[in-house]
Amino acid sequence: MRLFLAKLIKLTMEAIEKLKVFLKRFSRRTYSTVAVILVCAILLLDVGYHFSQGFTSSLETMSARIGTLGESVSFDAYLVREEKTLGNANSKNVYYVADGTRVKKGMPLMATYPDSVKDESLATLTRARQAVSVLESVNDARPEKVSETIELRIAGVSLAIEEAVRDGNMEKANRQKDTLAALMLAREKLIGLADLSKAINDLNRAVSSMEKDLGEPTRIVTAEESGWFSYGVDGYESVVSAETIKSLDYTALAALFDKDRSVTPSGAGKMITSHKAYAVAFVENDFATSSFVLGRQYSVAVDGEQLELTLEKTVRQDGEGKTALIFSTLSLTESLAMKRITGMTLTVETHEGFKIPTSAFTVYKGVQGVFILKGFVVQFREVSVVYRKDSMMIAEPSPKDKSGLFKLLAENDNIIIKGEDLYDGKIIQGAS
Repeated sequence: MRLFLAKLIKLTMEAIEKLKVFLKRFSRRTYSTVAVILVCAILLLDVGYHFSQGFTSSLETMSARIGTLGESVSFDAYLVREEKTLGNANSKNVYYVADGTRVKKGMPLMATYPDSVKDESLATLTRARQAVSVLESVNDARPEKVSETIELRIAGVSLAIEEAVRDGNMEKANRQKDTLAALMLAREKLIGLADLSKAINDLNRAVSSMEKDLGEPTRIVTAEESGWFSYGVDGYESVVSAETIKSLDYTALAALFDKDRSVTPSGAGKMITSHKAYAVAFVENDFATSSFVLGRQYSVAVDGEQLELTLEKTVRQDGEGKTALIFSTLSLTESLAMKRITGMTLTVETHEGFKIPTSAFTVYKGVQGVFILKGFVVQFREVSVVYRKDSMMIAEPSPKDKSGLFKLLAENDNIIIKGEDLYDGKIIQGAS
């Protein structure tokens, strides 16, 4: 293209010289005509220059769209709930419902049997009892949906077992295996049956027969309130509670995350009876100061769900580089009800506006903005950046303070994210 431009200039200059020789034969009156012709020649050169420059530009564009960018932080959070332990961890127990089941007040949860009863017999009774519970929980579903629901639960529990094994939590894996065994038994009873009630009745008869052989249990535990029932008792139920969490100092809060701390479980199961829960987390001091405000709500992602947390209290200790944050929530999910420590991703601040790659942003004639492609012409658009993160930024859609030298960026403008030698008015050959 450089060669093309050189030839174009040479030909134009030769034409002008010939034109001068020709015009000398005429009077001075023709000078005005000459001037017009010269102006046309200059314009031709200018257009030729812009035209040739367009050939040398390799452009990439994206459409201007409104979006959001946010500042996020990930951390482990210690969960504190309204919990009440049930039964005796050292007893021989039969669980009537699966771990993590939502139960109603008065529902039988588990039974304690004499030490003389064989563990194998108790395990068989537990599977049958839980299979009945599973089938009854889906009894209201349409017949064609029952098997599908059972399969989904089997897949979910299988995944939970795999995650527990990867995390080294064999206690949780073993609890989930009991639930999986019950689900498999429920599925087995459904094979070839169109009537769900028949499967439930068959299992209930089997349960009655096993209970008759085992004799009367020494104790049957029922739910005193509605809530979640869990086998997972870790001993912390009596160490910290929803009433005492906000009174703990920095050292006591940090100790909650100590994996080597030994606490003896005091029950065979527990009930979580309130939707209100607390979450304790630790973040760097500078981040806590700049990003968190007491009483403000923050959006948290956990286990694929969004949860709203309210910052209740911050606790800091001299000489420590981190700050303890105590959040509360009134939206306790089923998965959180079963965990003590879980990973969370918290969005501290979100900004909305035009999402612009930093590669597109520039300063042109003292004004911040981006170049866009309008047809085959490059044009400059002014923007007001309000937030930057990594390789992206957010520009205010309608800034109050603007230079007035250029138009503002508008939705659907074709932002040039890659290009060379850009300037306002440049012609791009082949663009549309």
